[in-house]
Amino acid sequence: GGPNELTQLLKACPDESYIINCTNDGKIHVVFLQDAQGEDLVKGMFHACVLRKKTGLSSDGVEAVVATHEETKVRFPHFLEELNRQAWNISTNVTNIESSSRAVRFI
Repeated sequence: GGPNELTQLLKACPDESYIINCTNDGKIHVVFLQDAQGEDLVKGMFHACVLRKKTGLSSDGVEAVVATHEETKVRFPHFLEELNRQAWNISTNVTNIESSSRAVRFI
């Protein structure tokens, strides 16, 4: 943990509107930047799903984030295309991601 890990996570997904991490106990955390749009929210959650599938209950930390970011960049456009084809509305004003233990922070 700490500032060094945060720097590595920021570099792992440099052009995204989210920061994602997987902890040693298998929890995945996604933080969306304040300017994130609906597509960014869906992409961050898509990345979390890819990360969960690849890591299961174990974690490779930043390395897993980097590897799954590459996979997300390849697979997400096709997923988004299908959402659009099915007329899903993922604009920011209708897209909301919550969990029972959510914490919202704008950075």
